[in-house]
Amino acid sequence: MQVELVKEFEQKIAQYNQIELHKLALDHLSELAHENEIMRHRYSGLSDLEEDIIVGFQKETVKSREKTKRNIRTLQYMIESNLFVERGSKTKAVDKLAYDYLLAFADWLVVLQDNSDLAHFGFEGVGFEVTDQYNINTVIDDHQIEKIDQINKRRYEFPDYNIKYDETDSQYILKAGEAFEKIWGFSCRCFLMF
Repeated sequence: MQVELVKEFEQKIAQYNQIELHKLALDHLSELAHENEIMRHRYSGLSDLEEDIIVGFQKETVKSREKTKRNIRTLQYMIESNLFVERGSKTKAVDKLAYDYLLAFADWLVVLQDNSDLAHFGFEGVGFEVTDQYNINTVIDDHQIEKIDQINKRRYEFPDYNIKYDETDSQYILKAGEAFEKIWGFSCRCFLMF
């Protein structure tokens, strides 16, 4: 089923001008990436409000950010497919309806791929549903939702480690390089720029 759906998606993409579709998709991707970054900063930006307001705001921010990250994955899949598909000489312009259709189709394929991977690796408690409006949603049982919430909590509550490139970092990088060379017998300097 999945192979046939991918072929159908690629046939749909092949109908449209590759460069035009690519520009639209990159523009959309930059908007989503910017939105995602703003939400990341917003999550930890409030401190002078009441605790219950902050907690509610943070929950909504995490929910929005995770949705944006999913949309980014969908868009990346569409961009990759657009770049992969070969076209004939006659293509159509990409209007809003066609763009939205391709994006929705890509979202279907991403959800199906995710669920296929989960099933393959024996991940229980996850499936998908197709609504009467042909939307596709991942359905997750309460136990898995709890796991996801714990992962998100850990991900969002600990601050990022920003690489400082100070003396301590330099020493650790050199030690890692020496260990690499000892194990593999050649220097890893060709992989690193420092």
